[in-house]
Amino acid sequence: ALLDFTMIAMVFQVASRGTNRAATVIFSDTAVLQVSDGEVDFVFRVAEMAGRPLLQAVMQVYCVQHHEDSSRPGGFRVEVSALELQEPIADARNGVLFFGLPATVKHRVNQSSPLSPHHTADEESLRVKRNLEPEQIRKHLAKRPYLEVVVLVSGIEDSSASSVEARHSYTLDDMFWDRMFSPCVSVDDDGWTTVDCEAIHETVPSSWGEVSQADRRIGRGGPPTHE
Repeated sequence: ALLDFTMIAMVFQVASRGTNRAATVIFSDTAVLQVSDGEVDFVFRVAEMAGRPLLQAVMQVYCVQHHEDSSRPGGFRVEVSALELQEPIADARNGVLFFGLPATVKHRVNQSSPLSPHHTADEESLRVKRNLEPEQIRKHLAKRPYLEVVVLVSGIEDSSASSVEARHSYTLDDMFWDRMFSPCVSVDDDGWTTVDCEAIHETVPSSWGEVSQADRRIGRGGPPTHE
């Protein structure tokens, strides 16, 4: 009985350590849709707060959205799609990521992106609508009945070899148009690399354009989009 109790306690301890370790992986409070040279990127940040980064870290990003469909119960069809990431670049040999410094995660919103208004179009429509303007993307997202980007980061905690999984999600109310993240990594006078943990969440306008500051929130929690 004592041996059984010891084994159960050890398993519980390892499981608890993995759960606590997941709390050291932090995500930026908001995501941004950054506009540059006519292209739109969906961007957020992930940072590892522990002294030793996770081993064999892998990131998966999915888009969950509702499409109006009168043939389905409730009038909506649920779609789950994986987002292709341009950054960070995984190790070409084994596909794992290095989280020694905060990572900027970037997904290009092009015609094949689940965030694009052309995502559900057929091939003929894509040929006709090959030029995707940033304003089209903004209006499309603002009209979505429901859209959420789910992020999963998994890896191995080195001291216990336990599996760790951290999760976060961004709804439309967490996404802001035409903004970019402030720098959070710098080198001090002594040559040491430093990370400003508070700046991980800070964003600034990437350009002012024709969108007012009040209209930058994509979700319906902000002012309505003007056609």
